[in-house]
Amino acid sequence: MARSEILERERRWARPAAIAAILAAPLYIGSVALDQASDVPSTGLDTERFRALDAAGGDVLASVGLRAAAFVLIAVALIFLLRAAQARSDRIGGAMLGFAFLGPLLLAVQGLFAAIAQDQVASDFVAQSGPGGDVFTLLDDLAEDSAILDVASSLLFPAILGMLVGMIYISLQAMRVGLLTRFFGTLGMALGAGLIFIVPAVSLLTIVLWFL
Repeated sequence: MARSEILERERRWARPAAIAAILAAPLYIGSVALDQASDVPSTGLDTERFRALDAAGGDVLASVGLRAAAFVLIAVALIFLLRAAQARSDRIGGAMLGFAFLGPLLLAVQGLFAAIAQDQVASDFVAQSGPGGDVFTLLDDLAEDSAILDVASSLLFPAILGMLVGMIYISLQAMRVGLLTRFFGTLGMALGAGLIFIVPAVSLLTIVLWFL
């Protein structure tokens, strides 16, 4: 592709990519605020948590929807950054484009599947539990029988891995060709690696702030 064509493509997509990078943070922070307002405990007995999930219902799904939208917007910004780096270096393979959207989109899908499955399990648990019954066994059985919950669980690792590889590789290559400063490139790589060592929810919050 000629230099003029590359620059024209980047001028055309710069504003949408910037808007996507900026909007991801408030959407993610909004999802966290909804989680805090839902009164669903993050610790304690699972039986109580699923009762709270059933009561919160719509708030939890709205929170997950905002978070999924934030991840989709991150994918837009990552793709723009990688394509810009590719145009400036022959060392960047086209196959790496997959990691620009694989991690964020898998995180979005995984979150939606998990929320839908937990909402269904919570609803069934509240409907079927009664005084004097073994509520712990009931909840375990409902969770084990949920195919959507199994899919969500199996997607979590590849989603985190894809986001980790995408953040580290794209930040490194963008820094090498001069699209990111050494500080922001190194910070992007560190935040990607932090997905292994830090609680994912906290690490993802720092990543969306990096995009902002």
